[in-house]
Amino acid sequence: EGIPTLYGGLTPAICRHWVYSSTRIMAYERLRNESEARGFGPAGLMLSAASAGGFGQFLASPTDLVKVRLQTDPSRQKYRGVVHCLQTIHAEAGLRGFYQGWQPNVQRAVLVNVGELLAYDRVKRALLKHTSLNDSLPCHVVASFGAGIFASLCSCPADVIKTRLMQTDSPYKGTIDCLRTMLRTEGFWTLYKGFFPTWMRP
Repeated sequence: EGIPTLYGGLTPAICRHWVYSSTRIMAYERLRNESEARGFGPAGLMLSAASAGGFGQFLASPTDLVKVRLQTDPSRQKYRGVVHCLQTIHAEAGLRGFYQGWQPNVQRAVLVNVGELLAYDRVKRALLKHTSLNDSLPCHVVASFGAGIFASLCSCPADVIKTRLMQTDSPYKGTIDCLRTMLRTEGFWTLYKGFFPTWMRP
């Protein structure tokens, strides 16, 4: 299919990160500051991260849908591009169609945000306590590496389910039906298909 296929869905992917990242960061900072001001502690920090990630991903879900549709139609048999994909989705399912698969999408974002936050903090503290590393770049790199693995382990199943639901003509009725069908017909480890690309992506 050639190298350009590797960049299928690039435009909606960029739009997704623009919406998701900007919303998540702004929401997290406001929620975190409010949580700290009220003295909620680590639980408040976790809730802030989960809420910010879930809200940002909900807003960005339509761009994720378009990205998946374009990536699973590399020969452009159904969609000629981003605009045509948007028009087709709206014509077939209306505004609700843009939020197909939003539940596992939001669940993934919540798991990633909480997982990264918890793992990064725990790994960093362990490194500072049990190794000769100080609070410097190497410590941050190792802590980030551990946080990325933990967050991917938590979120990969939701990512797989999201992709299945967002595909064109998805045969699944919803998140639970998709999960049950996959476990029954493909086994547990199918939930971790694509783990390494999931880990390597931001």
